[in-house]
Amino acid sequence: MIETLVITVGIFVLGEMLAVPLFRWIRRRFGPGLTGDSRGARVALAKGLLERLFLVIGMMMGYPVVIVALGALKLGTRLKEDQESKISNDYFLIGNLCSLLLALLYVLAAGRLADSWFSG
Repeated sequence: MIETLVITVGIFVLGEMLAVPLFRWIRRRFGPGLTGDSRGARVALAKGLLERLFLVIGMMMGYPVVIVALGALKLGTRLKEDQESKISNDYFLIGNLCSLLLALLYVLAAGRLADSWFSG
């Protein structure tokens, strides 16, 4: 169990280091005008990191329902902000799908590595 945790943390940290440029590109291409290292851009990156951490922890603990829970939370907050928000639906959807895909890849990679390194 501890080995899987160590592997998961390592994969998460490495993946997040590689993901930052991806999300900066998404923000520049589809985002609401957050440029450079503005406070808004840093907050968006931090929220995404926390979302992926929440997803990874939940899925590693055997609770894939965290995907639905996070979707409901994001939708609920989006509905309230939608009337005044500059965030496009494309930006919202692409960012969320990339976050979910990364979290799923982290969990898959950690599980496969743990199985191959520590089984039998």
